[in-house]
Amino acid sequence: MRMLGAMFRRLACCTFAIAGCSIASAAAFDDEPLYRDGFEYHDPQSLVLDAFNRSSTIRIVAREIWGQNGQLPASLTQMGYVDPSRVGSAWATLQSGVLKLDFTDELAGESLAFAAWLQAGVFHWSCGHAMPPLESTLVSGSGSSAQTTLSDAMLPDPCRSVPSAAALVDDAWNATNRARSRVAEYWNTSGQPADLAEVGLVDPLPVARAHLQLDDGVLVATFVDQIAGETLAIAPWSQAGVLRWVCAHAPIPVDATLLSTATSVAQTSLPEAVLPEACRSNPSAESQVMDALLGMSSARTNITEFWQLNTTLPSTLAETGLPDPYPAAQARLQLVDGVLVATFVGTLEGKTFGIAPWQVNGNLTWACGYGNPPAGATPLASSTAAAQTTLDADLLPKSCR
Repeated sequence: MRMLGAMFRRLACCTFAIAGCSIASAAAFDDEPLYRDGFEYHDPQSLVLDAFNRSSTIRIVAREIWGQNGQLPASLTQMGYVDPSRVGSAWATLQSGVLKLDFTDELAGESLAFAAWLQAGVFHWSCGHAMPPLESTLVSGSGSSAQTTLSDAMLPDPCRSVPSAAALVDDAWNATNRARSRVAEYWNTSGQPADLAEVGLVDPLPVARAHLQLDDGVLVATFVDQIAGETLAIAPWSQAGVLRWVCAHAPIPVDATLLSTATSVAQTSLPEAVLPEACRSNPSAESQVMDALLGMSSARTNITEFWQLNTTLPSTLAETGLPDPYPAAQARLQLVDGVLVATFVGTLEGKTFGIAPWQVNGNLTWACGYGNPPAGATPLASSTAAAQTTLDADLLPKSCR
């Protein structure tokens, strides 16, 4: 039974990579597995991680409300939730802007809190004993540490007073999204900006626990704290006229042209082991497939517009005004018997992924991979997505299996 408990803990860690869950930390509780729900064994750390994950939707909704109103909701009831709300083995409440998880059962009396901060105008949640974002202003009535009773060892990695390098880097990578969007928008109309001030941002821009600047056209985050001086770089590339960002050691988009005078690899000092998957030289097959699927959106839009105007499908992407083949992430797109097919390069060389058009109530919709078409749909292509897909089903998004 102890072996089953250990296996479960490892699964819990693997399914929440962003938390940087440590197997070594979980092992500290190997002598006290807990039986829950009639089926599974949980250690206390896994119970905390489960509540952390389950409360993420509440945090997302609260952040959206802040973006709309410029203020936090007064309670979960104002957000449309039951107050308190059950999240795993804890009850969630929102008071004075602090989201607090009060645990029951084996962890009765323990709590984990989240506090809201503004960093350069961007809303951030800080949890547990974690340091607040650099140069930020507290929005909640108090910090999270004051209302967290759990020890560091019990908390998910991002909530600890000294988080791992991987957690710090992941947080900063996510926080660069606004700068990447601003630079891309500027590039579309005016070319490459000289600095972040030119795109209307603070320069340097604080992102989590790092400072972000443009250096030779490359976005470079320089860290403080325990990885002070280390850098994470993100370089711009043009792929079929669209600006694509390449992070650290990530593969270059197929048929892309470098827009900066340096590469992200040259400007990154962090070891690959602490980088987010999107920044590694060998990303997972699943992430490559998802990137290609996202890259298919432009082609799908053009095909849909062509069909609406002509009541027939184009025979090639060139008919829709796109390059043919059309490069998307690590794949090239073409129309094969009416099906939009991505053919991969790199580690998935030669593998294919198809999405097929169907008609439902006068509208064009898409079915991907081995997924079922919508009920009552009529096929528009002379082939199917499944017939044009050679990837294993477990590499595809759930809706495409």
